[in-house]
Amino acid sequence: MSGFVINRKAPVWRYFKDDNPPKKDMAVCNLGGCKTLVPCRNGGTTGVESHLRVHHALQYAELLRKKRQAQPSKSADILEEEEIIALENEGEGGREEQTADGERPESSMSSVSVRSGSALSVMGSPPPTPESQSRPQSARSGGPGPDPGCRPASEHRVGLGLTMTQLQLRGGRQQKLEAYRPMSAKEKERCDMAVAHYVVSCMRPLNTVDKDGFRKMVKVLNPKYTPPSRRTLTDKYIPRIYNATRENVTLLMKQADYIALTTDGWTSGALTSFISLTAHFLDNDWVLVDVTLSCKQITEDHTGLLLKPEFEEMLNDWNISKNRISAFTTDNVMCMCAAFAHTVNNGVSSFTGTCNILENCLRKARSLRSFMTSEKVWRHYNNPVTSRYNEKPSKLPAPCKSRWWVDLHLATAVVAQHTWLLDFMATFARGKHIAEVPTLEEVSVLKSYIQAMKPIQKISTYLGAQKYCTASFILLAIYLPDPNSPMYGGDDLDSLGAQEGEEANNDEFDDIPLSENPDMIPARIQKAVVQKLKKRFKPDREEEGVTEAEMIRGKACYDIVSRCSYLDPRFRGEILEEDRERAKELLLEEVKQIHSTEVENQGASGTGRDQGAASGSSAGARTGARGAAAAEAVSALSGLFKKRRLATAAENPTHTADDRFAAEVTKYELIPAEDLETCPFQ
Repeated sequence: MSGFVINRKAPVWRYFKDDNPPKKDMAVCNLGGCKTLVPCRNGGTTGVESHLRVHHALQYAELLRKKRQAQPSKSADILEEEEIIALENEGEGGREEQTADGERPESSMSSVSVRSGSALSVMGSPPPTPESQSRPQSARSGGPGPDPGCRPASEHRVGLGLTMTQLQLRGGRQQKLEAYRPMSAKEKERCDMAVAHYVVSCMRPLNTVDKDGFRKMVKVLNPKYTPPSRRTLTDKYIPRIYNATRENVTLLMKQADYIALTTDGWTSGALTSFISLTAHFLDNDWVLVDVTLSCKQITEDHTGLLLKPEFEEMLNDWNISKNRISAFTTDNVMCMCAAFAHTVNNGVSSFTGTCNILENCLRKARSLRSFMTSEKVWRHYNNPVTSRYNEKPSKLPAPCKSRWWVDLHLATAVVAQHTWLLDFMATFARGKHIAEVPTLEEVSVLKSYIQAMKPIQKISTYLGAQKYCTASFILLAIYLPDPNSPMYGGDDLDSLGAQEGEEANNDEFDDIPLSENPDMIPARIQKAVVQKLKKRFKPDREEEGVTEAEMIRGKACYDIVSRCSYLDPRFRGEILEEDRERAKELLLEEVKQIHSTEVENQGASGTGRDQGAASGSSAGARTGARGAAAAEAVSALSGLFKKRRLATAAENPTHTADDRFAAEVTKYELIPAEDLETCPFQ
């Protein structure tokens, strides 16, 4: 007969059950792997509640909360809310320390919490004495011996309270008062700034600091610290970080004589338009630095007339004068100038739009990719291929209109897995989808496209790098894939498309021939793409379809990239002779302009010095004869040195600006060429 059915309505019985076979005045704990026999004489709940209090603190706190809700008038005998939370924390800590078989390690223990002035002692008894520790559990509780799944109370560490007004014992030692002292204002400020830096640098939502999970994590890391609210974060700390960062960026840009700017516009998924401005410059140590100056929301149309005042406002905000801007690189939309990657994308799109055979093959590859995105289809394809060929197939990438290289990756995946796809489609769904796989002729077209575009992709990837000096490589990027250029790479371009570790002339798909279609010759595809690049960066007036505006814009781009290529020791000897001569001509004009400006400044400063000497003489006359004599001597010596410099320049014509520039060019060209991996600024 069961011994605990007399008071079955008590909420404590949900944690206990009858023994098998039933024993009088005994109950079995059914929490986890405990299974401890607990005495319950005449159906009383004292023994079972004591068991929960000592061994299952989390469940005991839950029981106390239910009692409080059921009997609100007896608040003096019920644990207050903060003490229940302390019990839950202790219970969670003890539960985390449980081992896999349900047994707690020796160091695990739920503390005893006593509410000051309360008649109820939560989690039971005072610290165990040596006598009580030596007694077996059966002698203390009246039940059988200890169960392996539940540790006896004598093995637990016992503490007092978790509130600020109570003592807390851990392993028999009293907690230090330092744990209860509040954080100083300076330490609180430092922690708040660290939280703000985390939100800003990791681009987390501002309401992260108000999330319960974040606050609980911070409370565990430092119980004395309370993170700032979202309003405090946005009103105080983020503006402080912005001002400090802006000050550092301003100091950095003051080190640069010239600044290159890049910009781009885009539309977010919420259909909100933005435009950004990034500055690139060299610091005092000749290290390339890039900083984002602004990112603004645009509510008007993206036209040149409307974007011009936006850029002027950004430049004025950072005090960047136009004479300090060395270059301004934008994307390839009509309201802006050109960028290399966008120009390549336009060239590839233009060729594929006019080459019907290639467009049809790419359309079929996209259709195959859509069919293979089904989870069921991919599972039936992936598992047999992995088991049969001992190689896991890669998923076909999704197409993207604004990124031409995605079609290249898709074509590469289709060609590489063509045999697997044919074997799979022949057996899947009785072969009714085999038409989705491109034919051998279509795969040959894709292979020709891959062989032509992989070198251009490598070149475009290098030019898109942000931490490298790449403007000097633009002319070579035009010459290398151009069959009509004397710098044409020819068969050596295959090494650009080869993967790391492969030989330069190794064909990736030896069993698939190239297409015999004359429109799909790799050199012809490369020439069609290069036409767009030449039109943008080195236009030819005799070329058909080039407008006067395109000539002016292309000539300006060519003047910039020719000087960059010549001044870069990595590519100085790789460009054409006409490029070098044009660069020297432009550099000589720039040197003459700088020289004339310096002469004018020297004249102005000389006048200022003479006036200063006169005023100094007057002051000297007032202060004494020695000061006047010194100022007069300095003025006389300065005039003498100036006359000697002019006489030397007249007698020796080799000291003209042209001759000095030629001498510097000769010295520069004697410097050995550097490797591509070398930074030209170091």
